[in-house]
Amino acid sequence: MMHFQDRTGPLPNITAQLWSWSWLVLLALALWIADSSTQLLSNYSANVGAIWLANGVIVAAMMRAPTQRWTPMVAVAGAMLVGGELIMGNGPADALVFSAVNILEVLMVTVPLRVLRLDGAMSNPFGLMAFYAIAGVPATLVSSLLAISWLSLTHGASLAHLFPIWYASAAAGLITIAPLGAVLRVRELQDFVAWRKLPGTIGLCAIMVATLFLMRSMHQLPLGFLFFPVFLLFTAFRGYAGLAFCTVLGSLATFANLLTSQGYLSVSEMQFEDKLIVLQIFVGILSLTSMFFASVLSERRKLIEQLRDASKAAIASRDAAEHASRTKSSFLASMSHELRTPLNAILGYSEIMRDRLLKARCEGECREHSKIIHGAGSHLLSLINDILDMSKIEAGKFDLHLDRVDACLAVRDCVGLMDVRAQQERLRIVTELPPGPVEMLADGRALRQIVLNLLSNAVKFTPAGGTVTVSLRPEGDRLVLSVRDTGIGIPAKDLPRLGVPFEQVRRSSDVAHSGTGLGLALVGALAQKHGGAMKIESEEGVGTVVTITLPREPAAAAGAQPLAAE
Repeated sequence: MMHFQDRTGPLPNITAQLWSWSWLVLLALALWIADSSTQLLSNYSANVGAIWLANGVIVAAMMRAPTQRWTPMVAVAGAMLVGGELIMGNGPADALVFSAVNILEVLMVTVPLRVLRLDGAMSNPFGLMAFYAIAGVPATLVSSLLAISWLSLTHGASLAHLFPIWYASAAAGLITIAPLGAVLRVRELQDFVAWRKLPGTIGLCAIMVATLFLMRSMHQLPLGFLFFPVFLLFTAFRGYAGLAFCTVLGSLATFANLLTSQGYLSVSEMQFEDKLIVLQIFVGILSLTSMFFASVLSERRKLIEQLRDASKAAIASRDAAEHASRTKSSFLASMSHELRTPLNAILGYSEIMRDRLLKARCEGECREHSKIIHGAGSHLLSLINDILDMSKIEAGKFDLHLDRVDACLAVRDCVGLMDVRAQQERLRIVTELPPGPVEMLADGRALRQIVLNLLSNAVKFTPAGGTVTVSLRPEGDRLVLSVRDTGIGIPAKDLPRLGVPFEQVRRSSDVAHSGTGLGLALVGALAQKHGGAMKIESEEGVGTVVTITLPREPAAAAGAQPLAAE
């Protein structure tokens, strides 16, 4: 009976496994192609001397794969290498030894590059140089010595004769295949055959064909150097994809010419195997030079992109600085008015009181004047406190002092303080609070600042006859504080500006509603300090609702410092 439980769990694992298996299948296919081409060429050189592509394929695949995939990749590679050696006619012992030597060569290249974190740096000259230093000297040198030593011991082969052939084929395969295979991406191949670039690609191919035709028709001359400008043109205009195309086509054409007409890299009479060695060295140096050229171009493109990004960042920073300067100027202009108004009231009424005291005529009016002075001073102190608190928050120096507070009591106290002002403005403040106390862990002063600022804004922007509703309700482990007014509302396009320090939405009809723009910014910052959030909803001509959500136990509140128990 089939079971279908836990469908969501195994599927990602199955997908990952299929992806891993697809990599192994692709690796096995690539090695089969490499072995087949090597076997084809080896038939013309006594089974030794053909450029060895398999190790370059394995190294490129391993440099692109995470380390945890290396074990199955090495196992598949080893099996394919053994099979390839057997197909080439080598005995089981030779197949195992040569495959082990090849795997050793691969690990001597990939492990140091992975440890040094240079396996992903084939697109820059330093990483490329490190690869060539490791692949071209110790790795291929050791593998060649081991393989030739085995042949010498078991088959009596000549070390002096076979070593340069083996070494040249191994080094050429690594240098030609591995770095290009490590950096080439599918999107570059897609871009290479894209319609918009097809005319240019056809033009480059025409240059390649013309060069090959010239070299073929004048094979008595060593015209191999003509390949260098062709490779550089493909690399300059088509990147790594162009280099890969040119390498494959050029190598096939060169080897085909060598097999049919003894080659055109030297005018002197040479043995076929010697010409093959020269050709492999030629292909390796050609690939090495072009790869360095491609890496330099790649670094240049990266630098240009970084410069472009830095330029965009500098422009953005400049715009932000200019905006901050404009905002600060606007704030200072607004603040000068805000501070001047209560100061004028304080000075004016204090002068009246002074003159009347000197004339002994300070009677009932003195009480009214002192009330105005007190109100103006309180307003001025509130403005200064808001500025100082906002500055501390922005500087990261504002610390909460947490204690057990009754949120309902705090809201009632704030409503009581604002009720006189609401009556003066002919407004009504309605409260919707739970019947009993609602305790929470909070900074009592900060909580009252939140409520007072919200009430002050609501009263300021609600016309006479309107209503301001304050509600508080528990929702699980959080409290939701809401202040709703029937005021003038805020246009939708201006909502994102609210809550930004020193920003205030102004309209031609709002001249009387001056302010610093700090109220909502301070509310939002204090809510965040408690681990809460602020949400503003408004409809022009209908009213505004500001909702504050606060945790009842803000254990992770930023900068929170619980009060010591008395």
